[in-house]
Amino acid sequence: MSDQCDCEIPLYYCTDRPDCRMVALVASKTPDEIATLRDEIERLRAQVSELEASPMSEEALDILRSENERLRAELETERIRLAACGVVALSNTPESAEKVRKMLPEYRSASCDDVARMVDQQMDLRVQLAASEARAERYQVALEWIASMPHTPDAHIVARVMLAGWIEHDPVLSADEP
Repeated sequence: MSDQCDCEIPLYYCTDRPDCRMVALVASKTPDEIATLRDEIERLRAQVSELEASPMSEEALDILRSENERLRAELETERIRLAACGVVALSNTPESAEKVRKMLPEYRSASCDDVARMVDQQMDLRVQLAASEARAERYQVALEWIASMPHTPDAHIVARVMLAGWIEHDPVLSADEP
């Protein structure tokens, strides 16, 4: 065997082909390690031969097939649960959230419920942000109007009374807690 593969890379560096990877693996081992690996391979081959030679009863095969089917169904349910989490996460409007949360109970999971709570919180924060932006815009207009008033003592009194009224009637600004 040459120390180059068809790909023109020295065998102990080439990892493109399985036979080159094996040569690289073997080249990195000591003779004792190679002997140990060879013994392990022989032991495993003997186990495989023994298993292949031993007849498995039809009953044992039926049990294995049944368990295989059960595990496949369980895996499919978990896959759908995971997909449901993603769909719920992307449904962040009240209408879409209501629609996608109507799912069969077996596809609902604690993780999906956690995602739904976070989406609800995101929607609530979005509503609060829109209300705050609208309030800020109203105050900006009011402040510009006050700034355009003549600079007289009477105008300042009117402006202060107006601001006090706005603050008193604004649920956010009049709240006892910050």
